[in-house]
Amino acid sequence: MQSLPESIRSRLQQLTIIVQDEPDSNDIIDDNESDNEDTLGVHFDGNQYVNNNLSKEEVICFPEHIKIFRGPLMRAYGKSHRYLKSQIRITILHEFGHHLGLDEEELEKIGLD
Repeated sequence: MQSLPESIRSRLQQLTIIVQDEPDSNDIIDDNESDNEDTLGVHFDGNQYVNNNLSKEEVICFPEHIKIFRGPLMRAYGKSHRYLKSQIRITILHEFGHHLGLDEEELEKIGLD
């Protein structure tokens, strides 16, 4: 992340990055994902349900954060340490792009798909 401009790094440092083994049922994942087990990371804006079964009165908010998932990253890119390290960076930057308001199409255009 040191290669990023300071203005971007300072904004990224405001987010917590959580490394979790696998996505779980509390992780809100795009309904269009064909296989949630392949999800590499998610961005939470702090206004997400902890559990989809909660009513609106039971909403629990967390600080804005990014989660990346060790299992899917290792399965997809773990054969090469160098490639895995690169993909972790791309995943974090992809989710950070969501934090900045970019959608999937915009992220793809800048090589963060």
